[in-house]
Amino acid sequence: MHPADQQTLDWFARTRDKTTVLSERIPADLFNRAIEGEIGDAEAVLFHIARAADWWMGKTILDGKSANIDYETGRDGVLDALVRSKHRLLSFFTPDEHGSARMDALHEMADGVTRRAEIEEGGTPDWVGREWVHYITSHEVHHRGRIVLAMRVWGCGEFPFLP
Repeated sequence: MHPADQQTLDWFARTRDKTTVLSERIPADLFNRAIEGEIGDAEAVLFHIARAADWWMGKTILDGKSANIDYETGRDGVLDALVRSKHRLLSFFTPDEHGSARMDALHEMADGVTRRAEIEEGGTPDWVGREWVHYITSHEVHHRGRIVLAMRVWGCGEFPFLP
């Protein structure tokens, strides 16, 4: 695996770990409070983050698994969803024990095998796997930042550093 691809996967893993820590630290009385301008409360946004990774893996990367995974509700369900969708993405792009199969999945895609996004409006860009991982990670950072902003507006100052 190219070092740049490993950095991309490491960035996703660090980002997901920070999201998981954030989800553990949201006070119980605010976990289900609606976040203005978001898709719902913190629970809904965190599920959206996890399910977005599952959707992209199933519909765009075509990893052979369902794009729609059902998770238990509540904080434990959120934590499970975040961990499982992280594992799904990383296990697809990480070399197996034989150093083959998916070892060069990012490179194979970069060499011409592309996946089309199912986008309702605006076309279907051809992106290589590396770009999809960047997109999924950026999407997560965007929503996580809105959760942190809401928590701070509501008076919660004790949150992990999340650059």
